[in-house]
Amino acid sequence: MINEILKILPENISTEISSFGTKSGITEIRLRVKRKVIVITNNIEVELSSLVNIKDILDILVRVSNNSIYAIQNDINNGFIIINGGHRIGICGEAVIQDGKIKNIKYINSMNIRVAKQILGCADKIMPYIIVNNMLENTLIVSPPRLWKNYYIT
Repeated sequence: MINEILKILPENISTEISSFGTKSGITEIRLRVKRKVIVITNNIEVELSSLVNIKDILDILVRVSNNSIYAIQNDINNGFIIINGGHRIGICGEAVIQDGKIKNIKYINSMNIRVAKQILGCADKIMPYIIVNNMLENTLIVSPPRLWKNYYIT
């Protein structure tokens, strides 16, 4: 699953993550300009040797937009982009506000990539409560960041 992410990363970062011992356990990749790449695996932060620069951030934006950043402008303004595989890239920079709404995000200087993963059976306990007359009810499951939602189901 992480291969979709590796495709959009600059070569030096992609290579270092590819050589990382437990690629399958990676849940998050943090990229901040003038800082080293941080990989989260099994709730442990690992600092890599690759240093992120502004060109790396721009290269990623160009790749995820297929060379048309304008095409993903609404996603950027919402603060995140979803790429193939369901992976989510959070975007941080300086917001340009007009009429109380974000018109643009400029000076993008960091990204947080959340690695999507499937957890088979995680909804088994709640399915009887959200299926009514063979129809799925509107449902929102909420919990604090970094805590698995299925732990809160009793």
